Amino acid sequence: MPILHPLRRTIHPILVTGANRSGTTWVGRVIASADGVQYVHEPFNHEYTDPERRLIPTPFRRHYHRVQPDEARRVKRYLLYRMGWLHPWRADVRERPGLRRLAGATHRWLRTLNRGRPLVKDPIALMSAEWLQKALGMRVVITIRHPAAYVSSILRLGWPMRPHVFLAQPMLMEGILAPLAEDVARQHRRDDDPLGDAIVAWNVFHRVIAVYRQRHPHWLFYRHEDLSRDYLRLFRQMFTRLALDFGPRQAALLERLCGPGNPAEADGEIHRLRRDSRANIWNWKKRLDSGQIRRIREETAEIAALFYGDEDW
Repeated sequence: MPILHPLRRTIHPILVTGANRSGTTWVGRVIASADGVQYVHEPFNHEYTDPERRLIPTPFRRHYHRVQPDEARRVKRYLLYRMGWLHPWRADVRERPGLRRLAGATHRWLRTLNRGRPLVKDPIALMSAEWLQKALGMRVVITIRHPAAYVSSILRLGWPMRPHVFLAQPMLMEGILAPLAEDVARQHRRDDDPLGDAIVAWNVFHRVIAVYRQRHPHWLFYRHEDLSRDYLRLFRQMFTRLALDFGPRQAALLERLCGPGNPAEADGEIHRLRRDSRANIWNWKKRLDSGQIRRIREETAEIAALFYGDEDW
């Protein structure tokens, strides 16, 4: 169900999630260009610090946390705070008592009345997408990425994707990830295998996405490759389904971010949004050797077949 804005307006926030390195930042920034949309960066990221959002500390202690019933109220309060719809006025004043602080706290509280429609961009929230939809009425957009493209991006950045973050959540492993439990545990016992870690992470994320697609056909699911090839048509469709206006400003933004005049590679940058999106689809063929591609294809075959065919290899 939707939540009520402080002025008693019914608003459906937007969640953009998926695996990390699957285009969530790109998609989130484009949607946030719509009038009345407020971008919210990764509230589930316990390592992210925002000096303006310090009064209610994060309830999360690990990445990819799946919200449990006994913590739901605390998490919801934190998320409303991060989305700018709640401000703890008393805690703000108590932090540094005085007339100036009183005025500042009141101003910050009044700002909650003028906040627009939140767009939460957060791949780390993927495991809690169902809870977010139910608790906050979020409209869910999920991005999907080719396994070889995902793995090559993780290896290029040198990001550790060790499986312990999944194993530390028994309810997650015994529930939606139960079919992968042995694979995840086996990979956890291996040392110095970043390729295998990335493969298991892709399987975990896309197993969850496959289940969501079955349970929630009304959610918005987009392959990164399709958005890259046909960005104007598919983003226009996405905006329509989210009840947002897609106009000349969005079309110009997409041409600036995705057009053929941009570089195909990110040159070491983590979130370089300006790319030749069509050329970027196949960068993994240049980054990976034939043995790596073969292993990725073999070890992701069962889940990858739900999203990709032979022509995508």
